[in-house]
Amino acid sequence: MSNLLGFFKVPLRLVSNTSQRLRRARLLKKDCENTGWDVEAEQVADRLLRDVLGDRYSEFQRLGYLDVRSRLFPDVVYRLRMARPIEVRGVDRFPRQCRICVVVGERVPPSDELLAKLLWLQTDEARLLAVANRVE
Repeated sequence: MSNLLGFFKVPLRLVSNTSQRLRRARLLKKDCENTGWDVEAEQVADRLLRDVLGDRYSEFQRLGYLDVRSRLFPDVVYRLRMARPIEVRGVDRFPRQCRICVVVGERVPPSDELLAKLLWLQTDEARLLAVANRVE
């Protein structure tokens, strides 16, 4: 477990919620134009995300991110955003923040990517940290 602590040493640049939402809209439009999937695929993925998140979905829509508590490190929270690396936020033990990136094997709608990261964090956090790349 001690080899996982290296992820918590990289500083993180913060981005405002408004600019993040605008960026998501631009990314979605660009992705729909430049990839094999379309707006309908993102809508289906978004419905699945809404079903899995349940009551947390409206909070996710309002804030533009989803916070997930670490099961390995009690004072660490992972912040998930659409089409962005996972932000790792430490409360006490890890005062500096970092980002980790997990690349999916093929192009998928942003909602599917976010859901995959969420489920991976919830089911095998140690493996995710072992294979993820730090983003400087």
